[in-house]
Amino acid sequence: MNQLTSEMPHRKLENKRSLFVVTGASRGIGREIVLQCAARAAESSAFLITARNETALMEVKAEIKNKNKNARVWIVVCDMADLNDEAKKGFDTVMREITEQNSYESLFLFHNAGYLGDVSKKALKLNDVENWSEFLNANFVNMILLNNLILKWITNLTCPHRYIINMSSILAVQGFAAREAFFRGLAVEEPSLRVLNYAPGPVLTDMYKIVQEKSYDPTIRNAYTVNENGHSAEKSDVHVAQLTPEQTVTKLIRILNDNQYESGAHVDYFDDEEQSQGTLSISCLAHTCFSRSSLSMAPLILKVPPSVFSGAVNQVLRLGLRHRANCTIVSSSVRFASTTSGDDERAGKGAGIPLPTDPLDHLTHKEKKRLFRVARVSKRNRTYDNDKIDNLSAMAEYNLSEKDLEDLPQVPRPAKTYTAQAGNRPLYSLTDVVQRAVKKHGSAEAIASHRAPIVDMRNNLSNDEKNRLRMRVEATATAGADRVVGIAFALNTCDMIMKFGAAYLTGSKSLFAEAIHSTMDTCNQLILLLGIRYSAKNPDPQFPYGYGNMRYVTSLISGCGILGFGCGLSMYHGISGLLNPTALEPLTYAYYALFMSLCFQGTSAITAYREVNRKAKLAGISMMNYVKTSADPSLNVVLLEDTAAVSGGGIALCAISLSSLLNSPIPDSVGSIMIGALLGTVAMFIIRTNAAHLVGRSLPDRITNDIVARLNNDPCIRSVHDVKTTSMGVEHSRFKAEIDFDGRMITRNYLKEKADIGMMLREAQSLENTAQLEEFMEEHGEKIIDRVGDEIDRIESEITKKHKDIRHVDLEAL
Repeated sequence: MNQLTSEMPHRKLENKRSLFVVTGASRGIGREIVLQCAARAAESSAFLITARNETALMEVKAEIKNKNKNARVWIVVCDMADLNDEAKKGFDTVMREITEQNSYESLFLFHNAGYLGDVSKKALKLNDVENWSEFLNANFVNMILLNNLILKWITNLTCPHRYIINMSSILAVQGFAAREAFFRGLAVEEPSLRVLNYAPGPVLTDMYKIVQEKSYDPTIRNAYTVNENGHSAEKSDVHVAQLTPEQTVTKLIRILNDNQYESGAHVDYFDDEEQSQGTLSISCLAHTCFSRSSLSMAPLILKVPPSVFSGAVNQVLRLGLRHRANCTIVSSSVRFASTTSGDDERAGKGAGIPLPTDPLDHLTHKEKKRLFRVARVSKRNRTYDNDKIDNLSAMAEYNLSEKDLEDLPQVPRPAKTYTAQAGNRPLYSLTDVVQRAVKKHGSAEAIASHRAPIVDMRNNLSNDEKNRLRMRVEATATAGADRVVGIAFALNTCDMIMKFGAAYLTGSKSLFAEAIHSTMDTCNQLILLLGIRYSAKNPDPQFPYGYGNMRYVTSLISGCGILGFGCGLSMYHGISGLLNPTALEPLTYAYYALFMSLCFQGTSAITAYREVNRKAKLAGISMMNYVKTSADPSLNVVLLEDTAAVSGGGIALCAISLSSLLNSPIPDSVGSIMIGALLGTVAMFIIRTNAAHLVGRSLPDRITNDIVARLNNDPCIRSVHDVKTTSMGVEHSRFKAEIDFDGRMITRNYLKEKADIGMMLREAQSLENTAQLEEFMEEHGEKIIDRVGDEIDRIESEITKKHKDIRHVDLEAL
C-alpha cells in the first residue's frame, strides 16, 4: 500500500460522530458500505444515502436503524445520470437540515454509483448520443457536481476531517481514468481533503452478472463464469477470484481506519495481499500483478488462453514497461506464478514472449540520445491545464510535425500561464492532438508504443536536469543575425587575403591599412559568431536570466579590437609613411584589389542593411534609432564595419590615385591616417552603445510610459512607484515596479468570483470561540492573498502580451 508521507492524524471510524454520504447505496457494495459504517460509527452519526430505488433505500434505512438505533438517516432518490435542478435542490435542502442540526468530526463521502453502459456492443458500434451522455453524466459529470455540492456545505471549518472515497472500478479492470484524474488533482489542490481511489476487485454484484450474461466477447463471458469447482469456464485451470461485497468493503474500512495511504492514491483490493501463487480472472490479471510491488520486482510467467493471447500481450507490455517487470507471456491457461520457486514447470509449454527488463535495450546509442532530447522537450513544466498541450510537446510526445498541427484549432492560453519558459507557443486541445495522432499513426496502440519510452525516460530525468528544465527560457532569437555575420566572415576572409597580397606587391600604406582593417573585421566576425552561439544557451542555476548579454560582450570586444588594432595600426603606418616616405611600386594590383574589395564589402553591407531594416520595421522604429539603441549588437557591428570598409575602400582608392597622379607617397599615407580615424570613430560608437547595454540601459520612454499608464488605469491598483526598466539582452528586457493595490477592490473581486457569501455567513454564525474565528480568518485571508497573486499574474500577462521583448516582470506589492 502507498504510504502516507504527511502527518495527518488517524481518525478511526469507530465511535466517531461522522456524516456518511453514500451514492448507489441501495444494493451491492454501496449497501455494504452503509451497513458496516453504521455498525462502527457513533450513535449520533448521520447518513445521507442516495440511489434510484426508493423502496430499496427505505429497506437500507431500516437496516441502519437496526445496527445504530440513534443514527439519523436522510434519503434522496436520485438517478446520477440525471442530476437535474430539482435533484440539486433536494440535496441542498437535506444538507442544510443536516448541517443546521449538528456538527461532525468527520465526513466520509463514498462515490459508489456507477453506470456500466451497453456491454453487448464494441465501442465503435456505440453511436447513440443519449447513451453516451447518460454514461458520462452518471460516471463523471454529475459525480463531480454532487461532490462539489456536498463539500460546499461541509467545509473544513465545520468538519475538520473530510474523506472522499472514489470506488474506482466495479469490475477491477482499470480505474475510471477521468474520475481518478479528477480526484488526484483534487487531492493536490485541496490538501485538507483525504482522497482515496479504491478498486474493489471482481465483486459478485449485478454488474458482474451483466458482464457474464451480455458481454459481446464470449471469452470475457466465460472468464466471469465459474463452474462447480470454482474454475473459469474458459477451459483453464484458473480459480476465478470472485469477491463478495462484504469482503471488499471490510478491506476498504480497514484501509480507512489505518489511514496510511497517500491522499489521491490508487489502492487495489489485492494490494499487499499474499497472492504470489494465487489466481485471478483475465480482466484483472495484468493490472493486479503489476500494481503489487512484491511481484513487480520478481520474474513472472503469465499463461493466457489463445483467444485472448494478443490482448494480454498488449496489456502486459504496457504495464510491464511501466513497472520494469521481468515477465514471459505464454499462450496456455490463465495463471501466474513466481518463477523463483520452480514455477517454470507449472507454466507448461507454449510460445513465450520475453519482455526486456529495459525497454530501451533495442535502441542504438544515437537513437537513445535522440529519445533523451525528445523526453527533455516533453518534460517542460506546464503551467496550464492538463487538457491542453503546446506545439513542442505535441510534436515530441505524439510524433507529429508542424504540418500536422497547422489546421488544428488553437485554444486560448489562460491568463496566468504566460511564462518565459512557455513564451507564446500555440496551445491545442489534448483531445484534438490525440485524435490527429491516431489518424496519422493508425491506432492508439501505435501512439502508446511511441510514448512509452519517452514517458519512462522523462520520469527518470535527474534532479539537476529537472532543475534546468524548470528554469529553461526560450533562447535569444538568433535568426538573421548569424546568417549575416556568417556571410560577412566569408567575404572578409577573401578580402583580407587579397589586400595583403596587393599591399605586399605594391608597398601601399593605404592598402596595408585596408588589409589590417579586413583582418580585424574577419576576427571580429568570428568573435560575433561565437557570441551569437553562446547567447543562445539556456539559463542554468548559475545564470538564471540566460546568456543573452554575451552578444553585447563580444560586440564590445570587437569594438576594442577595431580601436586598438585597426585604428592604431592604420594611423601608425600613415604617420610612418609621412615621416619616412618611400616610392610606390606599380599600382595595378592595388586597383584590382580595391575593386574586388568594394564588391565583397558592398555585398556584405547590403545583406546587413536589409536585415537591420527588416528588424527595425518589426520593432516599429526607424533604422537609425535601431542602430543607435544597439537593439541587435551583432547586426549593428557588421553593418557599421561593412559601411566603414566601403568608405575605407573609397578613401584608399582616392589616395592611391592621387599618389599615382602626383607621383608622391604623401596622399597614400594621408589616406591611411584617414582610414584609421574612420575606424576609430566606428569603434568608439560600438564601444559606447554596447557598454550602455551591459551597464543596464533603460527601455525607451514610450514603452515605459505605456506600461505605467496601463497600470494606473487598472481598477485594482491605487498607484505605481519605483519603476525600473532594463534591457538584459537582445529582445530580452525586464520591468520592475512597486504597486499599491486597492485592497477593497481585490476583496470585492474575491467575494464576487470565489466566495459564497451565504456560506460564509453561516460559517461565521457557527463560530463558538476565538480559535475557530482565527481559523476562519486565516482561511479567507489566505485566499485573499492568493487573489493578490492572481491579479499580479494577470497584470504580468497583459504586459508581456503587449510588449513581447519584456521577458521578466517583477511587481512588488507595497
